[in-house]
Amino acid sequence: MQAYFSRSCHARAGSRTSTCLWKTAFVLAMMLAVVSPIWAQQKIQVSGKVANEKGEPVPGASIAEKGTSNGAVSLEDGRFQLSVASGAVLVISFTGYETQEIPAGNGAPLRITLVPASKDIGEVVVIGYGSQKKLLLQAPYLP
Repeated sequence: MQAYFSRSCHARAGSRTSTCLWKTAFVLAMMLAVVSPIWAQQKIQVSGKVANEKGEPVPGASIAEKGTSNGAVSLEDGRFQLSVASGAVLVISFTGYETQEIPAGNGAPLRITLVPASKDIGEVVVIGYGSQKKLLLQAPYLP
């Protein structure tokens, strides 16, 4: 970009100074037009409560804005509060429950009910095989 300005503006210094200023102003205006929508995103305050299927609060549930690292964790009583971009989608997850995606809405309080995960692992049995002498476990390794 500097090469462009050095050829068009500085090579003819004095004769076309106003043209050079117009070109500089145009380039700056275009850069501002590209960046301004990023700055213009409005944030909304989203709050609500996360509960399980029995209506009991779920403390420690993760509430995140989809596609970002912006998130919060529900408190002991299931309440949460988060500032997100307008039109954002919230991803709510907690161990043992299905992950949900819901629109953030217009800032009205949300009531989120988590559904238990349908996977049933049944009984888990831990079995250990083999044996070693305690002495072998505590002795240092000497090659």
